[in-house]
Amino acid sequence: MSEITRLKQVLRLTEDMSAAVNAGKWSDVSTLTKLRADLMESIFPLDSHVDQSEARPLIEQIVTLNQNVEQRCRDARQTIQTELGQFNKNKKVAAAYQSN
Repeated sequence: MSEITRLKQVLRLTEDMSAAVNAGKWSDVSTLTKLRADLMESIFPLDSHVDQSEARPLIEQIVTLNQNVEQRCRDARQTIQTELGQFNKNKKVAAAYQSN
């Protein structure tokens, strides 16, 4: 399988990761991340014979999508941390109320 074909697979996996993030399917994101990492390890560094004019746009798309996925993951993490903080606060209030 050519490296360009594998780069296209990485792009598809990254698109699938983006869709999984949108759907909140975090276990899918984790699985896809592992698959993509394994595939990327088999590609990089690119051989010198790879057509850079074909590889560059694919890599740029992958990077852009990945940055977007990372940002949405950070946002989701922050939301979860905020919700967890509120939950813990409510738990303490309930415990204090029950002890009185």
